[in-house]
Amino acid sequence: ANETATLNGVVFWWSLDMVPDETFSESASNAPDFDRRAPPKPAGALQQAIQWVDPVGVAERGAIKIHASHNSTRIRFEVTAPERVTPRVHRNAISRWHFEMVADELRNRAFCDGIELAVAELKKAKDMAPAPRNGRAKTTCEVVDFGTGSGLLALMAARAGATKVVGFDNQGHVVNVARRLVKAHGYEKIIRVIRKDCRQLVMGKDLAQKADLLVMELFDYGFLGEGCLHFVHFAWNNCLREDGAILPRGGRILAMLVELGPGEVEGFDVTPWVTYRFQADYYGVDLRNAPHTRLSEPFEVFDFDFSRAKNINKPPEAGGEWRDDVEVTAAGRLNAIVFWNELYIWDDVTIKTGPDDPRTCWFQACQQVEELKLKKGAFVPLRATHQGSRVTFGVDRDACAYEDLRTEHPLYDPLWLQIHSRLVDQSAKLEKTMVFNSEARQQATDAVVSIAVDPARFGRAGRYVEGSKALQFCWSFFLG
Repeated sequence: ANETATLNGVVFWWSLDMVPDETFSESASNAPDFDRRAPPKPAGALQQAIQWVDPVGVAERGAIKIHASHNSTRIRFEVTAPERVTPRVHRNAISRWHFEMVADELRNRAFCDGIELAVAELKKAKDMAPAPRNGRAKTTCEVVDFGTGSGLLALMAARAGATKVVGFDNQGHVVNVARRLVKAHGYEKIIRVIRKDCRQLVMGKDLAQKADLLVMELFDYGFLGEGCLHFVHFAWNNCLREDGAILPRGGRILAMLVELGPGEVEGFDVTPWVTYRFQADYYGVDLRNAPHTRLSEPFEVFDFDFSRAKNINKPPEAGGEWRDDVEVTAAGRLNAIVFWNELYIWDDVTIKTGPDDPRTCWFQACQQVEELKLKKGAFVPLRATHQGSRVTFGVDRDACAYEDLRTEHPLYDPLWLQIHSRLVDQSAKLEKTMVFNSEARQQATDAVVSIAVDPARFGRAGRYVEGSKALQFCWSFFLG
């Protein structure tokens, strides 16, 4: 061991011998600088892999013995010395993004600073209010935490001076971790963690009275995807005082026209790949690591204010619409709208997730559009809409010579629509069979779990099931 520490994972990578004296490797020495405050720097498309192991203490210069084995699809590492006295029971029930968020120093610092400012400001406002005739009691600040997760924001609120904090989360394993952290840091008398969808809270039972402050971190790459507007609307109508506040105070969405992916690789035209990159919904992309050409400057799309006045009477389903003509600053083929957000935490404390901002646990969001050939100086009539949950971009076909701008590459392969229709039909038949046949339901469950555990064993005609798709399929199967 290089130093005294706790060993909890084995990171590994591979190296390909291409020709004599020429190798291709994704080793740790070739990896990008992951200091989140460092300027962005290009990285390869592949990353290192990690296998988590039971945490065990190691001493500097002490021996670490590792046993590695593999079958035709998997490599497995086991630390045999030093030996852990009591092995842990592993549960793969917490999504990986929880760990990425907990490790995001920039995010954590911004929320910590913002919560300290918010609690101090709310308590000061109460101190300045006229005292009741029977005298002033101890100044309180009661906080509710929607989607508490690991409980970090609740812990920050308690340390900042909140007199009572109630956190809600509907994931059992996550709630257990939060409760352990609360107890470990001695905040049991202040923080209460409840396993429940926050929108099902019962006033008088879960909360004795309406809270002064709501803290939440319910934002995806596209800002609205986790339903933040729905939670804001619910809080103001159910569990926040009229003079209360929400942290973050709001946020905005910015976007940019992009030609995503290389058009040429080592002298070969690869533009037909555009059609087969299509996804119906937006997805996360890190522009630092993705070959692209920026076809416009960033522009603001939506700005959201979480205040009571803006949300108490406006249901999120009312949605919103934005239209503008965006100037093209570089000639190219538009095939994607990349967008990101800026969170207004409190006062001048913000979190920015753009491609030129310090790294956070959030990537940018990418929505693919039908490929259009654009000239520098032209204007693209763009439209964005949301129904309170997700943002969708599109080019206004009636406001431009759309057919003249189209390239030879369609948005998606028409065959995909046929395959999709067949899958929908098969899913409906499978669902009907499982409802009335318990044995078939168990067989389907076992098959889905097998695919998720070792997707490389499945597929046909030499094609393998991707790990990320296998996990997505598994979650879809069980959660609906």
